[in-house]
Amino acid sequence: MEVPDLIDRWYPLSARSTSMTHGSLPCVATLVIDCMCLKSSLQWNVHRSRMDGLVDLGLGPRESDECDGEMATEALVFLAVGLLGHWKAPVVYFFANKLSADVQGELVRQCIVELTEVGMSVETIVMDGLAANVAMVKKFGCSLNPDNLYPFFLLLVSLAIKLALYLMHAIC
Repeated sequence: MEVPDLIDRWYPLSARSTSMTHGSLPCVATLVIDCMCLKSSLQWNVHRSRMDGLVDLGLGPRESDECDGEMATEALVFLAVGLLGHWKAPVVYFFANKLSADVQGELVRQCIVELTEVGMSVETIVMDGLAANVAMVKKFGCSLNPDNLYPFFLLLVSLAIKLALYLMHAIC
């Protein structure tokens, strides 16, 4: 399922103009990013006629000619959390195996673009201190080092829209 379909399913047009917007207030959100370890296993999905457990970055599982695709070891999950209300909406998840900072950054960028296109304003990104997240932050031109703090970056969504996004580490 594509990202816009998932967003429309969790954030339908009726909700955009009523409960999630709180009347005339815009829908402002934080994008929460978390990566969770998975137990690697393959299983035939009878309903989809494919193997489950392989790396899937939104276009379906990648399989080689011998059906020996790369097994997923983690799930990268994006969750939108309202800043002007009490709501949460899962946006998208990906099955991965050690994503590079470039790939993860592109997935984050694409998610923010899709959320913006459906009328949601993403103001901040919250993530843990995972090495891939720190590397991604550096690719965006940010620094979360206390001695040289630069916790925001500009994201060009379209020719007419440029967003200033702020980054926060969730320290647990």
